[in-house]
Amino acid sequence: MNQEHTVFTIQKNIMQVYSRLLLNIDIQFEEALPQGPKLLVVNHPTTTDPFLLSLLVNEPICMLITGMAFEVPLLGKALQAGGHIAVSKLEQGGHGVVNQAVSKLAQGKTIGIFPEGALSPAIGEFCEPRSGAARIALLSGVPVIPVGIYLSHNAYIEKKLNTENYADMARWACRGDYFVTVGKARQYQGSVQDRDFVRSLGRSMMADIAGQAQKSNERMLFQQSQTAGKNLFLRLRRVLSF
Repeated sequence: MNQEHTVFTIQKNIMQVYSRLLLNIDIQFEEALPQGPKLLVVNHPTTTDPFLLSLLVNEPICMLITGMAFEVPLLGKALQAGGHIAVSKLEQGGHGVVNQAVSKLAQGKTIGIFPEGALSPAIGEFCEPRSGAARIALLSGVPVIPVGIYLSHNAYIEKKLNTENYADMARWACRGDYFVTVGKARQYQGSVQDRDFVRSLGRSMMADIAGQAQKSNERMLFQQSQTAGKNLFLRLRRVLSF
């Protein structure tokens, strides 16, 4: 077992315990994930998302993660050991990050990326997508799987984080409902040199992700209504038993 696989196994075990203790996590797959290299494109409501995505796969997943996380003591070393890719705000154009991701896909690895390039403005809202996910999809030719996350609005806490080169707000999912819908694989072809096409593809990917997030929201609301109905029934039965 190599270093990346060891780190992934440890991370997944930690996230399984974390999610069981703190979250009501619900993951639904519309179809089985394809074997081999693939690109998971995901919305980004919380800072916890990159770590919880390990629960979707059985093999190491390489995430494109803000360079800020790599500047956090211990966490940064763990991310490096796990083979994750730092997305630095200092890099112009993101060509280096895209090339790293395409190279890892060529090696047969699975990549996870947040096309928004930042935390979503709010739960159920989305940033305008950046071009990285579309460029990686076109250059690699691997299956692309849209993943939509939705969580209850009281399921996270916010905390200001500061590192050497960054200052940003983090949202940690630490209670309540956290629902994920993993969509069917897509394949894309076209010229990465056609900027209009790349932008259009990026928006299409983001629309697919938003659609999966809406499915997560609908499933979450249905479960919440079922739970509320059951609790009401139990209260009424207690009252009537007197």
